[in-house]
Amino acid sequence: MQRLPVYTGHLIRLLATMKKTNVFLKLSLLLFTGFAYHSCQICTCKTITCVAFSDVQFDQWVPYTTDQLLIYKNDVGTADTIRIAAVQKSESYEGRTGGGYGCGRGCNADVWVSGTNMQGNNFQKLSITASKTDPTGSGQGKLSSIYVSMGVTSFGTPSFSDTGFVKSESLQSPITTKFNSSLVIGAKTFLNVQLIQLDTSTNKQAGVYKFYFARNIGLVAWENYPDKTLWIKE
Repeated sequence: MQRLPVYTGHLIRLLATMKKTNVFLKLSLLLFTGFAYHSCQICTCKTITCVAFSDVQFDQWVPYTTDQLLIYKNDVGTADTIRIAAVQKSESYEGRTGGGYGCGRGCNADVWVSGTNMQGNNFQKLSITASKTDPTGSGQGKLSSIYVSMGVTSFGTPSFSDTGFVKSESLQSPITTKFNSSLVIGAKTFLNVQLIQLDTSTNKQAGVYKFYFARNIGLVAWENYPDKTLWIKE
């Protein structure tokens, strides 16, 4: 058998060594890239100050304070009083934003307004909740969801505008909304009123089917279905 020249054997061993080195370099580069990416994600994650819940339009359309009494009467003079039992707004806290997995996604703030029935029992009669998100912690977040419920009736909306609830939707049936710069309800005139009305042609469930909200006052009236009893704020 013919033997390979000495330099040929050295060349083969050199090529084998280079191949192993190349694999090692590729593996090292892959590990370094993953570490660098992970480190970059960590270094871009920062702590931010998330402000307490505050929203001008919410405060205009739901201007309630704890222990406030809301008195309503129907057409025969019967009174129904709602006590605002709680106005709970989230406080400021430290959040995190930026980065990747494990880092926060900015700030969240929320509010809950609860009104209880003062006529013989203390069950929750009115509930209004809202939340807002602020990815940067700049305090410029927008309302993301608002829900109003009275008894078995509820409706939701993504935000407020100067004319009230925007594009409301109901959990029970379709809803229509209408803004009135001036509206007579019963014998009283209210300014800047939005009517939110559930469609009773498809939903026959007894309960509130009309809500009247006035800017800077709040709930000024509601009407029940099917008896059409109208309750107006004193």
